[in-house]
Amino acid sequence: METQNESSSDEHGTTSAALDLNSETRTQEAVCEGVCEGVCEEQQLQREATMSSLIIIQRKAEQRWQRDRDRQILRLQERLSIVQNRKSDEDLLGLRREETFRQLTNTLQQEDEQQQKVLVREKLQQLWRERSYILQSRRERNTAEFKELLTPTTQCPTNSEDVLNTRTHTHINTTHTHLPDIP
Repeated sequence: METQNESSSDEHGTTSAALDLNSETRTQEAVCEGVCEGVCEEQQLQREATMSSLIIIQRKAEQRWQRDRDRQILRLQERLSIVQNRKSDEDLLGLRREETFRQLTNTLQQEDEQQQKVLVREKLQQLWRERSYILQSRRERNTAEFKELLTPTTQCPTNSEDVLNTRTHTHINTTHTHLPDIP
């Protein structure tokens, strides 16, 4: 019987050891579950905090965007009112800037064209006067030389001094009556 008791005690010993193991495992599982729940709760709190901070950041960004948009709209409205005031001033005067600018440029172009025409006309007149003067002086000189060729020399110069005096005298007369030849 002792062997039976020993064997039953062995059986009970192993059974009690198995029971101890099971209870330890259950305790560890409970602790693990508690820790996991704590970690999960902590992670959940971190997620919620992150989400709330993201929401706050998004709201601030939206508010900033809305302020910038409102400022742009105000600037645009201000510029439009300035332009409208200018247009109303121009409309009261009867002319607009574009029309005034076009008229001014057209007038300046016409005046410039007229001035250029006047300058060209003056230059042409000056050239015509110079050319007329040159041609007239050539004509007079050629006429005088032709008349000299046609007139017979009635007197034969006997002295060399007379020949020199005649040529000098003729040369002096032609230089005084004719202008130099200008090409």
